[in-house]
Amino acid sequence: MNFDSAQGYSRKADEYKSRGEYHKALEYLEYALDLDSTLSHVRLNLGWSHFMLEDFDAASEVFSECIRRQQNDAYAFYGRGLAQSEIGKYQLAIEDLTEAIRLDPNISEAHFSLGTCFSKVGRRRDSIEAFSECLRLDPEHPPALLSRGTTYALFGQREAALADLTKHIDIEPKNWVALHCRARVNLHLANYRNAVSDFDGALDACPDLGKLAHVTFLERGFCHAMNGEFQEAMSDYNEAIKLDSHNFRVYVNRAKVFQNMGDTKAAENDIEKALLEGLPTENADQLRRELDLGKE
Repeated sequence: MNFDSAQGYSRKADEYKSRGEYHKALEYLEYALDLDSTLSHVRLNLGWSHFMLEDFDAASEVFSECIRRQQNDAYAFYGRGLAQSEIGKYQLAIEDLTEAIRLDPNISEAHFSLGTCFSKVGRRRDSIEAFSECLRLDPEHPPALLSRGTTYALFGQREAALADLTKHIDIEPKNWVALHCRARVNLHLANYRNAVSDFDGALDACPDLGKLAHVTFLERGFCHAMNGEFQEAMSDYNEAIKLDSHNFRVYVNRAKVFQNMGDTKAAENDIEKALLEGLPTENADQLRRELDLGKE
């Protein structure tokens, strides 16, 4: 390879990039630009190499130089928009990504990234529009399906959410986030058996759900109870209590299961525990009436 030419250095940089050796790629890209500063694709690759090394400020500076030299470079605006979003400058990112799309409406990833930035600043209806445009260009874009599906769920558009999440899971069947979200959508649609299956899948894919583990056992327990599977519900509620013993809702739900299993004393004990954890007295009295319990 001839390293006396800028293109030779650029090709060597491509080899390092293909192996994920971005520090070495940077070195050769800078050599190339020292020999010929007019090579726009080399400067763009320099920006992306900084981006892949998570040096987002440096990436943004390089993309800005690309834009200064060539103001109609859609990919430079796209790159700078991504870099801005990574450092939390979402409004600037939105401006850059919007300009990238104006220059080249067919960059599906720019639409997806724009949707993500809209979500970050609370513009969720705009995010749905951006995710939809991404999916028009790439109908099986997994992150866009997941993001639009979860956003539909936030708006209570559960059938639309279910369609997107199901398509995503067909592509990535072990994605616990999609499974967990679809489980909750199925729960709200009263598809309790499907919800249990999805909660099972989420726990299999990611046994340690962190802060979501408590609510997962609580909600799967509720679904088991609605299916008449009281032993399974009891097991889940017990796990939920191990993870967080201060949520009165789990005691309320477990009281109902105890009553269905004929253990009136245990049901009353759980109502008392729920009261200690913040259940309003009027709600406890209503629950006792609902379960036909007499306060001793």
